[in-house]
Amino acid sequence: MVKLVCVFVGLEESLFFVNIDANESVGYLKDAIKEKKPWTVTGVARKLHLFLAEKDSAWLDATGVTAVELDANGQLQGFEEMRATRWIRNAMHFGEGFHQEDGQIHVLVV
Repeated sequence: MVKLVCVFVGLEESLFFVNIDANESVGYLKDAIKEKKPWTVTGVARKLHLFLAEKDSAWLDATGVTAVELDANGQLQGFEEMRATRWIRNAMHFGEGFHQEDGQIHVLVV
């Protein structure tokens, strides 16, 4: 199990945690986010867009997340979108040796 720190982009006080098996898919992570935050995610989970909260090979912290904004079209620029069919442990996402450190944000939710 890994504990991912997630934030809804553009919402204040939106930091939350999701525990998920590293062998699950990102699609399952979307379902877990909807289950954890049903009052925030009102549509279907598959329509969520998840991005790695990483800039210049470093995880964002709470200060860095406050600077993240959607563009005029409601899109998030400059971050890698996580593919729903890939595993959490996929090297393009968190990799086999992923470990959390204090203060890190891992997933941006749009």
